[in-house]
Amino acid sequence: MKKTKILEALLAGALAFALFSCSSPSGGDSGSKSGSDKHTDEDQPIKGSLTVAETWEGKDDSGNELTYYISGTYVVENGGALTIKEGAIVKLASSGTIQVKGGGSLIANGVVFTSYKDSRGRKILAAGDSEPKPADWKNIYIGGGHAEFYNCEFSYGGNNANTVSVIKAGNSNATCRVDGCLFKYNYGSREVDYDVYSALRYEDNVIYGEDNRVTNTTFENNVWPLTVPAYFSVSDTLTFGEGDKANEYNMIHINSNTIKDQTVVWGHQTVPYIHPASSNKIDIQSGGTLTIKGGPDAEHPTVVEFDHNGLVISKGGKLNVEENIHFTNSEKSENNTFKGLYCYADFYVARYNDPTKIDHHIGQVWLQSNTAKNIIIDNDQPTGSDYTTGNYIEDHKKIIQLTNPDPSWLVGKE
Repeated sequence: MKKTKILEALLAGALAFALFSCSSPSGGDSGSKSGSDKHTDEDQPIKGSLTVAETWEGKDDSGNELTYYISGTYVVENGGALTIKEGAIVKLASSGTIQVKGGGSLIANGVVFTSYKDSRGRKILAAGDSEPKPADWKNIYIGGGHAEFYNCEFSYGGNNANTVSVIKAGNSNATCRVDGCLFKYNYGSREVDYDVYSALRYEDNVIYGEDNRVTNTTFENNVWPLTVPAYFSVSDTLTFGEGDKANEYNMIHINSNTIKDQTVVWGHQTVPYIHPASSNKIDIQSGGTLTIKGGPDAEHPTVVEFDHNGLVISKGGKLNVEENIHFTNSEKSENNTFKGLYCYADFYVARYNDPTKIDHHIGQVWLQSNTAKNIIIDNDQPTGSDYTTGNYIEDHKKIIQLTNPDPSWLVGKE
């Protein structure tokens, strides 16, 4: 009898342990888990935060795309690692945002991030029958965390925000690798200013590196497509919409001023680079090198527009230009006050061909590339002012065209 009771007690204990183990919550803060249960056929938005590794599957067992719905703020915290697989559709409501904090990561491959009104995937009941439009959802905010997006689409975002925003938060540098993606119908600022909302924006405190690059990516029908700091290299694999697919401000927005101890390459683009109004010029400082790759011919140059001020080559800085370049005013801006290129090195060019009269305002621009072909420097400032484009040296006897200079300012020109 005692043996039977002891056996019953042991069995009961084993059963209780088994039940306790199986009932451990799936949303615990340790280990890895599947997030596929966050795809439902009901109108249930994803909420809260993630502190563990989690995977959202892209398709169900029948090959149907899975839809995930975010109506508010969803945070990938320190220790959280969200992976979203190919085929998934992530729909976001008007205040929908994914935030990746320092120590968190988001990896997405072949994922569509779009409006909750989008007809693709599962219908979100809250959307009714309305059509998607720009600014239907807020953004993806990489604030000190790490993100990688491969072959993804970002549509209809930018509700009072950059659709994808990368910013250093505290002491944690944010990194965001974008390759093979499509940005379309994203809202943004309708002005030329130092701070604008773009489809993809890297803030001017982010450290450049291999993990902060954009390649093989297309921008169509956005307001502002892309914002990067001056010290970011820009790939020539980017594509910008033309005709009815053109972005409203079809240009690359430069949102910082200084290049120092860095080697930077701006690739040839079919759209201009623009440096907007700010208190400073772009300044290539000691140890900094900016190479601008020009277009294949004079009719298709790389265009660099300035809304305000211009570009400085400080002592120890270098500006290399290749092929065909056009420096000019911005037609998009009301300021339209490009003041030229300046060189504040150890030497200056004599003014009016008189070596006793030295112009310390203009200095000398040395175009250092031996592949420079056709460099056009456009300037609307009055001839003779401190900011008139004037003193330039031809490198390797290549052509430099000056729109407004006083010819007597050209020193050593043959």
